[in-house]
Formats: sequence, structure tokens, C-alpha cells
Amino acid sequence: MKLNDLLALAERCFAFTRERGFELVNRVPAPNDNFRQGWVLEYRSRLVEIRIEYLDWQFHVIFTHGPTKASYLMIDRELHVRRSGLYGDMFPPEKLAGAIEHVAADIRANYADVLAGEDSIWAKLKRLSDAPTAKGKLP
Repeated sequence: MKLNDLLALAERCFAFTRERGFELVNRVPAPNDNFRQGWVLEYRSRLVEIRIEYLDWQFHVIFTHGPTKASYLMIDRELHVRRSGLYGDMFPPEKLAGAIEHVAADIRANYADVLAGEDSIWAKLKRLSDAPTAKGKLP
């Protein structure tokens, strides 16, 4: 699958955000099929922004509410005990379609409070994003 076909897939998979008051405000297609340059989608509602990007083989979904940014992987890890089963954000283009579909379905089913900009969840996300990260020690 070509990079811009994957962008179109992401746009279809995240179309549910429009039902929740989001509008697509930025769509940057890949200038060529070079995975390093990738693509970006940005959605915005009155309270929350969503940036979906695939750059340099990394697939990110980043939510922003005011000054607070929280990635899908951080929310999944910290609040949902890695329900998604994902442990990283690196996907070669041939595996990206499944990741896009999986992440979009999870967000649609389980992230209504994040998408709505609910104060309680965003206060928790702010505390988590502001907390220092513990560094693990190698054995």
C-alpha cells in the first residue's frame, strides 16, 4: 500500500470524529512514497485537537487540550493498562493499515471522555504528562 493510500485509510477510519464535533483542519499528504516524509492529519473541535501522523515509520496519535498534550500510547499505557496490545509506534508501511484501523477503533470505542475534553480526564492526563519519567536500570 502506498503512503497516500494509508493517509486515505486513516482519514476514513477517523471520520467518526466528525460525528463528535471535529473538523479536519489540516491534511498533508506524503510528497512521495518516502516513509521519512510521511503524512499528517489534524482534526479540531472546540476543546480538543487530534494530530495523526506517520513520519519516519512512526505512527502517532496526539491529543491536545489547552496546553496539555497526550499521546495515544501514553493514555493506553497509563490509563488502560495497554488494552490495545501496542508497545510501540514503529510500523513499516506494510503493517500500518492494521495499526491505523486498530487504534481508530479503540479511540472510537473508549476515548469519548478524551475527545469531549472532559475536565476530570484532562486533569489526570496533565498530571501524567507533567510527572517525571522514571528511568529503568539495565540488568
